[in-house]
Amino acid sequence: MKNNDQGATSSELIGECAPQGPVPGDCGEGLHLWSVTYSQVMENNVSHNVGGILVTDDPPYGPSHDNVIARNVIKDNAEDCGITLPSHNPDATKDPSKGGVYNNTIVGNDSENNGGAGIGMFASAPDAASYDNTIAQNRVKGNGEGGINIHSHASGQNVSGNVIVGNTIAGNGKDPDSKSYGPNGISLFSDSVSQSVTITGNRFRNEEYGIWISGPFTPTLSKNHFAESVKYQVGP
Repeated sequence: MKNNDQGATSSELIGECAPQGPVPGDCGEGLHLWSVTYSQVMENNVSHNVGGILVTDDPPYGPSHDNVIARNVIKDNAEDCGITLPSHNPDATKDPSKGGVYNNTIVGNDSENNGGAGIGMFASAPDAASYDNTIAQNRVKGNGEGGINIHSHASGQNVSGNVIVGNTIAGNGKDPDSKSYGPNGISLFSDSVSQSVTITGNRFRNEEYGIWISGPFTPTLSKNHFAESVKYQVGP
């Protein structure tokens, strides 16, 4: 999947191309799972698109859940994230049958040199939800923003229950939404709502900060390994 950019540079950004608050629009991705359940996306090369692999719940069609994204190479997508799981649906926290991005497994992928985060779970509109996803055993390297980012931007959102386990994270950039002071491996940001996440068994190197926390975000941390030059955990 290469060289997709249609709609992303248009002067009239409407429909799925329109930005969702602080979250970019959905055009120009290599693969887009829009309200998809129980699928497998495996062993693809996704490169030189606007963004890599996108999993969304854009209304009016419903949630994306129980998908497996495994052993893909996602690299050199210049503008957006490598793998993105954003919720845009205002029904997501009220009715999981209508919206939400949840119970997805992102395992064994190589996400490198993308313009945004290597892997991201985001909620944009009030009551949107990207939760209970597992991010395991991925290689996340050299991306323009934080390696693995989780953001909650408005009231009533749910980005809790995500698990980040056994990933190798190196040489990524700053996360502008959380206002990280320097390059960071994992960035956790919540505007107002208390959120939680489990982070265990990850390896960090060539980052200024390993785990950056901004706002009311409570991580459960265990068995992570930080190279000597990486600061363990800092927030503003």
